[in-house]
Amino acid sequence: MVVLKTEKIPDIVNVVVGGSVFVTTMKTLRSVPDTRLAEISTNSQEFLPDQNVYFFDRNPEFFNFVLDFYRTGELHIPKHVCGAAIRNELEFWQIQPASIADCCVSNLFKFEDELEVTNNLRRQFETKSLEYTKEELERSKWNRTKNMLWCVLDKPSSSKLAKAYSIIYMIFVVITCMSFILSTHESFRTNINEKVKVNDSFSQPLYDYLLSQHHNPKIALLGSTNLRPSLQYVSNICALFFMLELLLRFITCPKRREFFKNWLNVVDLIIVLSLLLTTIMTLVGGFYTTTYLLWLYVIGQSFIILRLFRLFRFAKHFSGLKIVYLALRASLKELGLLCLTFVITTSMFGALIFYAEFYTSTHLDNVPIGIWWAIVTLTTVGYGDYVPVTTPGYLVGALCAMCGLLLLSMPIAVIATNFNDYYSQNKIREKQLARKRDIFNKIKNLFKNRNVVNVIHLDPVHSATTPRTREIQSANERGHDSENSITNGLVNSPRRMNAAFKQAAAKLLTQKQPD
Repeated sequence: MVVLKTEKIPDIVNVVVGGSVFVTTMKTLRSVPDTRLAEISTNSQEFLPDQNVYFFDRNPEFFNFVLDFYRTGELHIPKHVCGAAIRNELEFWQIQPASIADCCVSNLFKFEDELEVTNNLRRQFETKSLEYTKEELERSKWNRTKNMLWCVLDKPSSSKLAKAYSIIYMIFVVITCMSFILSTHESFRTNINEKVKVNDSFSQPLYDYLLSQHHNPKIALLGSTNLRPSLQYVSNICALFFMLELLLRFITCPKRREFFKNWLNVVDLIIVLSLLLTTIMTLVGGFYTTTYLLWLYVIGQSFIILRLFRLFRFAKHFSGLKIVYLALRASLKELGLLCLTFVITTSMFGALIFYAEFYTSTHLDNVPIGIWWAIVTLTTVGYGDYVPVTTPGYLVGALCAMCGLLLLSMPIAVIATNFNDYYSQNKIREKQLARKRDIFNKIKNLFKNRNVVNVIHLDPVHSATTPRTREIQSANERGHDSENSITNGLVNSPRRMNAAFKQAAAKLLTQKQPD
């Protein structure tokens, strides 16, 4: 910025920013106190005495809007400028973001929302898992072996072997879920040919005995039948696989105290204990004759249903599951609004339908049943177990159905918008990651001896001002997959890539080549 003063009009100030000249008055600059331009004087660091100018090497296009803010008191910002650049310029000129006009503030808010989405994606996808330290790997060969096994079991993208194992694991998960689903159907169960002695002169088939005792055909079927041998054989193989897998992951885990902080590992432990309990009770037999043992067996079988939660491990392979989780977490306020609206609406229409059908002998005998009817109607399920039969009841039912379409659809639209934001940002993140992976592969292909120079690492703390490079070991030696290495900042920009190439080439030239 250049300030040229004349003797005729000493208040005139010629401002030069980035080579562009702007003419204003000192009174205009003083109109907004506590800002950089309002505090300029001949004692400022930007003042050049020999030229009698103030110089700021900033963007002249944005300064147009800054100067208009001093002139009119309204700060309007260009919509084509990135929100990060706007924030940086406002911080330099010491202007508060609250000064932005209402018609232009959405651009800055959009940047902040996108930045929050990007940070959430980075934390979700780039969070480091449990791993061994360099000192632990150098301590013993056993630790290196455990590290190799841990990478295969817990990091699907670390190697081809890990990818193959992850496919096998998914196959076993699908098989065990299918076996559980089929085990509840009578076609896949065989009867236990035993009779229970009721008294000295009378014995009953096991199914009839359990049905007479508990009056529940589900309990009778579960206690009086076994799985077909083929399905039982498959189920036993799956159970043995998951037991060994859990044991092996626990043994090879770098930090065993943190192993069960993952809720999926806790679920696996509960499933294994339930399988052991039910297997022992089946082998011993006779549990169906005692009510407490039968209920213990039923509870153990019910815990086995948790095996379906193993499907959540597919989130390591399919990013869409993580996107759904992030979208739901970002929509907690909308979900709370949806639940509150739902409770208020169902309570209101439950009471209305009760009084609308008050003088008729229908099934709507009380308000709780009316609330159940309102839930079924609002969600457009329409079981038909409870229906109004009077004209006031018809009017309440029609109004309830319309409210279900209008009130409940609005929060869902916001949740869908959040999902779309995360999905779009994740697609951009995956494209950037693919581009960095291509550059990483080009670096590896440049050098035949990959152990000499694999990657040039730029310190993420100092890379913005004084790039510092150092040689690191190959990703296979450290047990890290290349994707995580790239994501953590090994390759960041074309300028850093050029520096990486130069550093690597210089290091190769200085090393002694083999004869």
